[in-house]
Amino acid sequence: MPNIKKIETKPSAKGSSSKSPDKKPVKKPTTAKPKLAKTAKPSSGGASKKASKSADGGNKRTKICASIADWVALGVKEPSRDQVALLADYVPKSAGFLKALGILKKEGMIAYGASNTLTLTEAGKREAPHVEPPKTNAETLERFLSVYNKGSKGETKADLLCQCLADGQPHSTKEAAKACGYEPNKLSGFAKVVGKLSTFGLVDRDKKMLVLADIAFPYGRPGADAAGNTESETESEGSGDSGDSGDE
Repeated sequence: MPNIKKIETKPSAKGSSSKSPDKKPVKKPTTAKPKLAKTAKPSSGGASKKASKSADGGNKRTKICASIADWVALGVKEPSRDQVALLADYVPKSAGFLKALGILKKEGMIAYGASNTLTLTEAGKREAPHVEPPKTNAETLERFLSVYNKGSKGETKADLLCQCLADGQPHSTKEAAKACGYEPNKLSGFAKVVGKLSTFGLVDRDKKMLVLADIAFPYGRPGADAAGNTESETESEGSGDSGDSGDE
């Protein structure tokens, strides 16, 4: 038989590496970086928005209920929506005002009456602050004007107009405008004052005449009181004359 030499095969590097245990790379020690506390970023949304919405809703509820209570104290049992809006610092018929009314109606604070009037429910009366009614006509007019002139400084045109009409008698537009310092050919500003006071319910317009409304005189018009006094005085004087003549 031919001699066959045995060829010794050495394990290849590839094979040895597969059989030899893997060596894990040594990780270099690293120093942990301190984590910084996260600061909350101010945003317009989230809880702050809900809180502001809640606070705003409460403010609206209070203002409107207080306005109705003020009107009731001034002798207007069922004020109009426009009157309530003006006293509560709203623009009449604005979307914001109508939305606030809807919320209050849903919450059972107010009730809608005839001719766009508003009244407080029992729940609304508890929400509204207590308002003392004025004790004189002068105090009534003063309270009306303090609301109308809110934010204004000094004497306003509305003050001058109401001073002119405070006797309770009708006055011509020209006369009233002159008392307010308006020139006859420049009455656009005067018309705005009259229009707002009319919406407010404080001034009545009849063609070219102006007069303070009945709500300004919860204790009677000065003219009517004066007429009553004159009649009573005349009657007493007449009875006194007849008595004197009889004694003579």
